[in-house]
Amino acid sequence: MIASNGDKTKLGTITSSEDYFYRWKDIYPEKYRDYTPPLGKERQQEILIQGLLAPEILLDVIHNCTIFMVAEKKLIKVVCRYQQYRAMLKIIERLRDGSTAMERSGVVWHTQGSGKSLTMIFAIRKIRSCDDLKDYKICLINDRTSLEEQLSETANLTGEKVTVIKSSEELKTKLATPSSNLNMVMIHKFQEHKEELSDYLTDALGVESVQEFATMDVVNDSDRIICMIDEAHRSQGGDVGDNLFSALPNATRLAFTGTPLITDRHSKKTWERFGGYIDKYRLQDAVVDDATVQILYEGKTADTALNEKHEFDTKFEDLFANRTDEEILAIKKKYGATGDIFEAEKRIEAISKDLVKHYIDNILPNGFKAQVVCNSKMAAIHYKTYIDKAITAEIEKRQSEPEPDQDLIKKIAFLKSAVVISSDGTNEKAVITHARKYAHEIKAVENFKRDFNYDDPSKELTGVGFLI
Repeated sequence: MIASNGDKTKLGTITSSEDYFYRWKDIYPEKYRDYTPPLGKERQQEILIQGLLAPEILLDVIHNCTIFMVAEKKLIKVVCRYQQYRAMLKIIERLRDGSTAMERSGVVWHTQGSGKSLTMIFAIRKIRSCDDLKDYKICLINDRTSLEEQLSETANLTGEKVTVIKSSEELKTKLATPSSNLNMVMIHKFQEHKEELSDYLTDALGVESVQEFATMDVVNDSDRIICMIDEAHRSQGGDVGDNLFSALPNATRLAFTGTPLITDRHSKKTWERFGGYIDKYRLQDAVVDDATVQILYEGKTADTALNEKHEFDTKFEDLFANRTDEEILAIKKKYGATGDIFEAEKRIEAISKDLVKHYIDNILPNGFKAQVVCNSKMAAIHYKTYIDKAITAEIEKRQSEPEPDQDLIKKIAFLKSAVVISSDGTNEKAVITHARKYAHEIKAVENFKRDFNYDDPSKELTGVGFLI
């Protein structure tokens, strides 16, 4: 469905609400960019007509990029957005034009929330509709259990049976076949047994670092394999990432990420690892398209971070005064104090007080909630402790005012915090286990997504306002 007033033009489907009608902002393939606008200027309407309604494109979108799926317990009709269609076509072009695995590979840099999973699905459907490409074995790769469940549901939209690989041994047998099927596997399955050397042996051998996992032998050397790697920046390096390359040496590797590694501090950038950018749709593009809201930053520094860093540097220099510059740099890399500073309770306490006050003054009145992102599990535990204390302190402070705002105090008292972290297995600290179980018991994520309900006693858990 197209909505237009002659100037502004948006695209949706029969089930789309107003919020899900979007502009078609690009014309691709490029051959359709060469035209003369009827009124002498290119408006949104002309771009959509040229970029979507050319018979070749429209039939392609209907056939490969229109699906029905369940969202919020409703069956909805979904059509691709312009960046998804453009990325899909560029993937097809790479597959056809590349003469080597690296030339066929590349990075799809699409920002968070732009529909990367659906872009994968549209690409798979398109590949299967092309006679010269449909024989590819396709492997969807992710690195988290939650993403596996999500991607598995999405993968069913291809119309193909999805083979879920559950172990390294299954990987070696199921990916070794010549079948042109659709597979799903977690990146961690590309690992062999762990190699361990004691510290004294490492020192004796003069080895700086020991490979954590053995190199995986070739599983399938066919060049008719496509690996679609979700959040590829998280697993591009290290032994497991290397094993993906060694197990499927001639496979095409399509890396999907919203945050590629691009700065100088990264030894290998994402585009270098996978072979250049296929398509880009960055955060600012999504903001301009009204697909997401602008992120606003307010810079603050905890004094303790600076003080503790200075104290550490001073003690470090005294302790290792007789070491060479190269040795000091190696020691700092291995035993740097950044993690300790981030977990320092005095620092967390100060930040929590400021955070809670800012939230109550600026965010709570609008009915919104807050997420707190930490660098470690113990930091998350500490933040919960001090956020809870800061909430209590705010209640006491406001109750002592000459004219207390009882309505606001009621809202503050309604607030709860919860920590969402993964398990540490058998060696997990008791405080981590307790926090994890508590979040599960109160259905923290589910209740965080719900609006505050101050009036219904049975909705008390909607008070989860801080998700850590």
